[in-house]
Parts: sequence; C-alpha cells; structure tokens
Amino acid sequence: MKKWRSLLVLLLGLLLPMPLVWASIGWLMAGGLGKPEVSNGGSSRLVPWVPLEEQRQRLTFLRPCQGDEECVAPLICLQGVPLVKPYCTASECVTDKECDAGFTCRSLEVGPHVVRLCGIEGRAKQGERCWKLSNQQESGCEPGLVCASGWCGRPCQPQEPRSCPEGFFCGTEDVEGPACLPSCEGQSCPDGQRCVRLKHGASICARVLGMDCQQEPCPEEQECSVALPAKHEREVRMRCVRPCGEQAPPCPEGFACAAERCLQRCGPGVAGTCSPEEKCVESQRHAPGICILDLAR
Repeated sequence: MKKWRSLLVLLLGLLLPMPLVWASIGWLMAGGLGKPEVSNGGSSRLVPWVPLEEQRQRLTFLRPCQGDEECVAPLICLQGVPLVKPYCTASECVTDKECDAGFTCRSLEVGPHVVRLCGIEGRAKQGERCWKLSNQQESGCEPGLVCASGWCGRPCQPQEPRSCPEGFFCGTEDVEGPACLPSCEGQSCPDGQRCVRLKHGASICARVLGMDCQQEPCPEEQECSVALPAKHEREVRMRCVRPCGEQAPPCPEGFACAAERCLQRCGPGVAGTCSPEEKCVESQRHAPGICILDLAR
C-alpha cells in the first residue's frame, strides 16, 4: 500500500498550477455541471477495486490517457478531475481499510463511472470548501465528514430534516451519498450580499461580482456560470458562457471546450486577449492556452 501511495504522490507532483486548481474547483462547485442520478443502478457504474499487483500487470496502468479506450479494462481514464492529469486506473479502495493512515476512501464521478480513491483527511470543518483528492489538509475534510459537491458535511438522512444543523440541508446528488450542504434559503444576508444559488441546491450569502445572471437572464444559447474565488469566501463571480459538449453545438472559432464551457483561446499567435478578470493558462490539451477566471485574486 505504501508503494501505491508513493505512486499517487508522484502523480500529484505533476499537478496543474494552483490558480488553475481553484478555477477548476470553482467550476465544479458552482458552475452547474449536472450529475446524473446514481441511486438506481449506481453499483453497475462502480469501477471495481483491483489489487495493485494485478493493476501493474496491465500495460496501460498509470499511463496518460484521453479516453477509456486507451486503458485496458477494467481500468478507466481518470479525467476531468482538478489537479490530476488524466491517467489509467481502477478503484484503489473499497473501504478506508485499503487506504494509508490519514487517508479515507472517497467516491468520485468520472464521466459514466464511479471510482473510489484514497483522499487525505484534513482540517476543513462542516460548511467549508474541500477537494476529494486533496494532498493538503486545509482542503481535506476532518474525520467524520465527507466531501460532497465541494463542501465538507456530515452524512445525513433526507427523510429527517433535523439530521443537518441550522443553515444546512441534506443534499443527495453527490456519489458520496446524502450529506449536509450549506443553505441560506429563507435567511437574511448581510448588507451588500444576497443568497446565491450554487451547484446541487447549495447556497451562500455572498457579494456578486460581474453580471448577476441569476437575476438578469443570459442571452440565448448561453448559461449563467458562478465561480467562487479562492481567497474571498463571501464573493462570487458570475458571467454568461456558451455550453459545450456532446449535447451542445461546437464552440465558435477562437474558443475551446473546457469544463463543458466554451472558453476563449489565448497565447502567442492567437487573436484576442483575456478580459481583465481572466488569466491565460496553457495546457497540452488546449494549446496554446485558454482564458479562465483569475480566482486567486
């Protein structure tokens, strides 16, 4: 197991820059990337646990990938996960017993699959932001809490409203199972803030930066994107973006599809520049680069 953990640490050493980390987390937490229902037939989507020695016998184990077809079954391509460059893997745990001390078994939705991987136990408390595969204790949930929809929360019972404290509700859309998520519905917010809707029914009191597209509808063929900056817990940035992906039209010229949104290309030899609140981030997949919100500002 120690060797497996060393491999994961090696992968984390290839992570994207930290500003892009928070941009990705912002998209996933607040941008409305819907997740399908997993309560029915969820077990059929679960990637099986394969012992490390057996995984090593598959030639594609830990190899970079862009799709499941590049991985030998039952390995899948772990892609679309913030901080992690896509690679071939199977579930590395069934329960916490398969994880090293200080780590816990987390469920992640990866396309049509659910994969279980070991994530660090941290210091983040209920209602604080988190990342399931964090390698830093600040963004890992403390023991007894799960990281669901980007928030640390204790497990709850949907049929029992009192299973969550005041200011929380029992969310059911994350593959981790029902967990308490923050809510400001029906509450008064401080001056200059309002109750902002986030992903999976969560909501927080925050000051809105940019176009408040939750109150002013976006133009046709665009949708409202809500992002949470890294340093300002009570500020959100909103803008209208064009969706993309299998169920949407292709992005117009000069744009690339990332996190199911059309983002402007940028970099040497590319016409146009990023807006003042954006930054140009280069990546192999979206060469030469794409404009993302600078959430670290």
